[in-house]
Amino acid sequence: MTYISFYGGISTIGGNCIIIEEDEKRIMLDNGMCFSKENKFYKDFLSPRSTNDLRDYFELDLIPKIPGIYGKEKIQDLCACNIDESNKYLYECGILSYEEYLEEYGEPYLSALFLTHAHLDHVRNIKFLAPEIPIYCSEITKKLLEIICDLSDYKFLEYSYYEQKELGKRSLTPGEIKKKKFYEKRNIITISSEEIVNVDNEDKVFQVKGYSVDHSIPGAMAYEISTKQNKRLVYTGDLRFHGHIHEKECSLNFIDNIAPKPDVLINEGTRIDDNEFMSEDDVIKNMTNSVSDDLELSNKLIIASFPWKSISRFLTTYEVAKNLKRDLVIQPKLAYTIHHLQQFEELKTDGLLEKQNIKIYLPRKNSMLYSDADYSRQKYYISPNVNWTIGEEIEKYAHFYGEDILVKSFEIRINPGRYFLHLNFYELNELIDIQPPKGSYFFNLKTEPFDEEGELEEKVLRNWLSRFELEYKNEYFHASGHASGKEIKDMIKQMNPKQVYPIHTEKPELFNFTNAIKDVKIGKKYSV
Repeated sequence: MTYISFYGGISTIGGNCIIIEEDEKRIMLDNGMCFSKENKFYKDFLSPRSTNDLRDYFELDLIPKIPGIYGKEKIQDLCACNIDESNKYLYECGILSYEEYLEEYGEPYLSALFLTHAHLDHVRNIKFLAPEIPIYCSEITKKLLEIICDLSDYKFLEYSYYEQKELGKRSLTPGEIKKKKFYEKRNIITISSEEIVNVDNEDKVFQVKGYSVDHSIPGAMAYEISTKQNKRLVYTGDLRFHGHIHEKECSLNFIDNIAPKPDVLINEGTRIDDNEFMSEDDVIKNMTNSVSDDLELSNKLIIASFPWKSISRFLTTYEVAKNLKRDLVIQPKLAYTIHHLQQFEELKTDGLLEKQNIKIYLPRKNSMLYSDADYSRQKYYISPNVNWTIGEEIEKYAHFYGEDILVKSFEIRINPGRYFLHLNFYELNELIDIQPPKGSYFFNLKTEPFDEEGELEEKVLRNWLSRFELEYKNEYFHASGHASGKEIKDMIKQMNPKQVYPIHTEKPELFNFTNAIKDVKIGKKYSV
């Protein structure tokens, strides 16, 4: 028999985690964090204890309790001493580790994990998985995971664990034990669009084919899984059909190349209740037209907010900046990302940082003096290389793209009409240094808030805009990263699957198909 089980992404947006099983062999599709769950317990500086391994996560049901997928070090504190029945619960999770499952059953619980894209609600939990589990994804997704690690504290490409060490004689507490962190490299395998992967086990139960699709982050893939018992399952991941021409063609190719009547379609439904359609081309036209009639525009700054991983939105704002004959000034995280993704021709970013009308914003940090030393902890502000070595010359963006590539706040203040500035929520302090003229424009190109935290962020944003008397543009300027309700239903009708499982949606009841399984239970096995 072939079975499918869901451990996340059910009746909520994000946290996807799916297992397909046949003949005691299993593969997993995505394993991400569920923002809505974690926001119930954690916020700002309150977060799971990093040295308590998985105990905090399991206690609050923040990650799937699946036996045999987590490393032993994540399940049991191997550095703990003097464990007895009274304190055992502090150091053990009561679930089989990867190593224990392998020893008991003679083979691993999971043969492979397939990632659709690099958003945290699809990939975050891989940092807990045993390093022996092979992870498949597109080459762009792997590169994005590397970039995320460079720009944050995440370590997706390595498995972390602790070993017990004894403090030396020069310590304040000589002879006492401490934990020292070590890392082991993960086995991440890249696959190309329409490449077929025979999952590495003797029986070759699963044959997986990936398809590039359009989403708000580059490198996204959908998957078609064929099994030894001639079952066929399709997983859309997150996708849309209204990006730039070179992007949406990927999604259209995906649904056109899937043979009709798969046994199962696992379909994302973020916008199942929303039939509004707005393409990236529409955003370009709407943004350009909304300011073109302003007779004072030449004296005003234009600002746009969008995620730094959204290459598609970067291309959109670049076109708007060109239409308005302005220099597009992007944030350093986006510049770092573009620099390291230039090798991928399909993204259409090669050579763009060399254009005279694209600049990188340089904020003041640490001493606030614009000294190179101010950026030694966050090197990406001035350099595309974060692995600086003492004694070697620092590679700066200026070396690659010209001396005037970096733009500072006072330069924008002097000549606001020259620039189109990319600025996100957590960079709003820069408005104090930039001092934009009253009546300057702020375009919010991100999704509308869908929870209390997003609503609070919106209120804070509006306070900043009010303080600096900026005109807020937040309607008709966002092309979603997800397909509309009509597009979702049209896709299902075209594929005509035997079963439909709604995922990544808060409204599964709107999947109005007789073969839709709308009340999926977490962890339950469904036969295919």
